Amino acid sequence: MWPLWESKIMHACGPQAKGYVEQSNETLQDHNETYAVSPAKQGDIHKTVWTDDLGAAFCLKEDRVLTNDYIVTYKRRMFRLAAR
Repeated sequence: MWPLWESKIMHACGPQAKGYVEQSNETLQDHNETYAVSPAKQGDIHKTVWTDDLGAAFCLKEDRVLTNDYIVTYKRRMFRLAAR
């Protein structure tokens, strides 16, 4: 799997942890209510899409060499791919 961004998954495994998560979410909602700003223009201001092939529009492709043991290097990191 290609790492697109660094992230950490934290699981709430007990009632105290679940309470902490709920408290954290409520705090973030209060923060949003405090600092939210109304938009300058009302309505839909999205631009039209210039292509129907969004998969190609949001895809970066680079040639890579796959070694015999299914390893590919990208930005000085090595990734082992699953053999088929």
